[in-house]
Amino acid sequence: MESDNHEVTILLERMGLGDKAAANRLCEIAMPDLLRLAQHLMNGVRPDHTLHATELASRTYLRLAGTKFSLRDRGHFFAIAATAMRRELIDSARGRPRL
Repeated sequence: MESDNHEVTILLERMGLGDKAAANRLCEIAMPDLLRLAQHLMNGVRPDHTLHATELASRTYLRLAGTKFSLRDRGHFFAIAATAMRRELIDSARGRPRL
């Protein structure tokens, strides 16, 4: 786990410098945890929600990978990811017609 933390930090630094290979590697490392986070956050949504955990995790990664702000380390990355996922769920729910 500690080596993953260190590797994620290095990959985030390299991504900040525009390294596309670092972005691909970070996706490989982070996606399982992003998917678990998305599944956890989606436990509280309505059963008829059309957004799936895989889509939520993918959208979140793509959004974070394309940002210009600095992500310091693994903890910061996942804290920002959790916030982005919550916002995506709220925006998705607001877009649904009300009965």
